[in-house]
Amino acid sequence: MNQKRQWRLLPQECAGSYEFNGTLYVTKALFEDLEPEEIGQIVGLIQARVAEQGGADYLQVLEDGQRNRIFAIDQISREMKASGDYRPEDNHWTLLWAWEY
Repeated sequence: MNQKRQWRLLPQECAGSYEFNGTLYVTKALFEDLEPEEIGQIVGLIQARVAEQGGADYLQVLEDGQRNRIFAIDQISREMKASGDYRPEDNHWTLLWAWEY
C-alpha cells in the first residue's frame, strides 16, 4: 500500500441532488492502494459537501496533488428515491480511480 495522501474535493461542474448515502462500493484497485483511513477521509469529504449543499452532483472528483484522481459516482438522486421507481440494489455509489472509468 502507498503512503497516506491528503485528498481534496474538486469544485463541482454542476449542482445536484445526489446524497451519496446508499451502499458504498470501492473498486479492488482502489481498496488495495489506499488505507482504510484514507477511504474514510474521502467519504467524509463527500458527505460534508452533501450536508453543506443539501445534495451534490452525481460525480465527485478528488485529487491528491500528485496527479492522482478518484471518482465518486452516485447512482440514485433524491428525486429517484422519492419516486420509488428503482430497485433497492441500485441505491449505491462507487469509489474508483479515474483511470478505471
